[in-house]
Amino acid sequence: MVPILALWLPILVAAVIVFLASSLLHMALPYHRSDYRGLPHEGDVADAMRKAGVQPGDYMMPYCSSMSALKDPAVAEKFTKGPIAVVTVMRSGMPSMGPQLAQWFVYCAVVGVFAAYIAGRALGPGAHYLAVPGMAHLPDHHPRKSHGVLHRPRARGVPQQGELHRQTFGLVRQKGIYA
Repeated sequence: MVPILALWLPILVAAVIVFLASSLLHMALPYHRSDYRGLPHEGDVADAMRKAGVQPGDYMMPYCSSMSALKDPAVAEKFTKGPIAVVTVMRSGMPSMGPQLAQWFVYCAVVGVFAAYIAGRALGPGAHYLAVPGMAHLPDHHPRKSHGVLHRPRARGVPQQGELHRQTFGLVRQKGIYA
């Protein structure tokens, strides 16, 4: 088992790499550019929303307060007549990407912490870095039972899992020290 605090540098490096790679891919690839379209007569729609006093939040149109409201013929007519929309209204002002990017980086770091915790519990100290992707293939998640799927070389000077336990309790028995 590897303590999570011993993995702070790999966690941070992985978060930075994922953050930078995702940012570059999002900016370079055009697949997301067609996700949104502009409304026809956008100015008129915006004026109507300002006049109605719509505050920032998520809205659904037509709105039903419960499932039983769907049985009402007037509500069914609204759905039939359309339009049906889910609208997110944000605060007025120029958009700022800083807070969203900071949240994305924190999210990448938190995911890294969970991945490091799982890898630290499943793999012993000194495990080869290529053993981490192969963890899913290890039966019973035992580091030496690979059955030809993955053979991890042990780092020099790092005892195999269980060896340290045997050495420690062997000394305890030799010295006559019992807890």
